Amino acid sequence: MRIVAGEWRGRALVAPVGLGTRPTADRLRQALFDMLMHAEWGGRAVIEGAVVLDVFAGTGALGLEALSRGAASACFIENDAAALRALRANVAACKAGDRAIVLAMDAISVPGIGRFAEAMPMGEAPWHHYRHGSACPGQLSRPGAGGGGQDKPTHDDKGNFRAAGVPAALVFLDPPYGQNLVPRAIARLLEVGRIRPDALVVAETGRGENWLPEQPLLAERQQGSARILIFRAGDPADDGISQLGPAC
Repeated sequence: MRIVAGEWRGRALVAPVGLGTRPTADRLRQALFDMLMHAEWGGRAVIEGAVVLDVFAGTGALGLEALSRGAASACFIENDAAALRALRANVAACKAGDRAIVLAMDAISVPGIGRFAEAMPMGEAPWHHYRHGSACPGQLSRPGAGGGGQDKPTHDDKGNFRAAGVPAALVFLDPPYGQNLVPRAIARLLEVGRIRPDALVVAETGRGENWLPEQPLLAERQQGSARILIFRAGDPADDGISQLGPAC
């Protein structure tokens, strides 16, 4: 398994041994990103400069592929211990720590932006904390770090990581098949404000699953046992989140 294109093209990625993680194959990942780049509803702006949320991240291949192709930052949500070890190793191998956050938690109960420190021990804090004034509004930096804008503290007086940001615009979901996790995760992520109502969602389900989103499908692709569905998360008119800009 390798990064297909971009800055880290050809970089090998590791996956945990066993059947607990099902990495998206290179060929399917290539086809997916071709759709994102070239479809009439897609384009370079869908990926380049985007803030990405990779849910049920596994090895992190989808989020890392997006970073390799120019995404501004990526947040990875995963709770399996073996997958987390592979995910962290892959982020480190790509030297992506300055644009990546790993949340070791269940996607169905993830808290909102700015609140995940309450559910995450210090050992799970990201390697790097973003700099205020850079590509994404509301970014954080290490105390005393230089850079544009006024630095914000990254930890409270108890040593907990303090998150900031606004919702993501590009979301990947690749959960275990057959458990109806895609709609449940999207509902939770919208509820807590982690994704924009107009976010572009790329969801992988089992080929035999009959679930379809309430929103119109933008694209569908099947390969082997996998089915890729691309759609918008919800109605942008639901609230004003979609006007806030990119998230970190």
